[in-house]
Amino acid sequence: MARLVHREIEAEPELWPVVATLSFVYSFNVYKALGLVLAERHHEAGASVLRQLWETSLNLHWIGQDADARAQDFCNFTAMEYRKILTRRAAGDLDPKNQLWAPSLEDFDQATERFQAKFFKKSGTRVRPHRSFSTTNAQERARQCGDPWESEYGLIYDLTSNHAHGGPGAILRPLFLSEFERREAAEIDATALLALKSIDLIVRNVHVLARAGLVPEPTEVDAAARGFEPTKSRERTGGDQGPAES
Repeated sequence: MARLVHREIEAEPELWPVVATLSFVYSFNVYKALGLVLAERHHEAGASVLRQLWETSLNLHWIGQDADARAQDFCNFTAMEYRKILTRRAAGDLDPKNQLWAPSLEDFDQATERFQAKFFKKSGTRVRPHRSFSTTNAQERARQCGDPWESEYGLIYDLTSNHAHGGPGAILRPLFLSEFERREAAEIDATALLALKSIDLIVRNVHVLARAGLVPEPTEVDAAARGFEPTKSRERTGGDQGPAES
């Protein structure tokens, strides 16, 4: 996979090829980091990293459905991220001694009023900025992408978010495992499930680049991924002797 993507990419000077390529590079680095974590069976941390990989991959696929407009919004939203910093600075949440010069929030809003309009929503009597470049949440993006994203949202996203936020279900999980004789096997199963899903996601992302004409058809990647099918089958049929999910 690395050999397929690590090449000089010839692309038109448009935003979508840039967003697609950089999104893939980001997701591939996350995928490699997940491999380091799972090698030591740290599936708790691995679940959080998988959430990062899953949402990055979802965004990549969602943008690709309306590439020109959504890639533009993706890039434009960096201004709203900058506005958030200015808002915190105006509220006194940031130490001005540690900040470089920046315009005031008022000056920034005046200069970018028309530009910002798309990223605000009315909530009751107040107008609030959207939290995402897509003006939708992850659940809605998954619904618009359809399966497997929609079905994965209720399982992968919710469970991995529980780990990312240190929720009670994640923290207290060892208490539930203590009743199982195959506790070590359950830990291995949890690690294996995370690894298999990460492989599935990164293969999907390669196909986005291929559809965009940025890399050749990933026949070798697909062939390598099919080599994990027996392992996937074993996990589906014989890996449920404990709460293997993370």
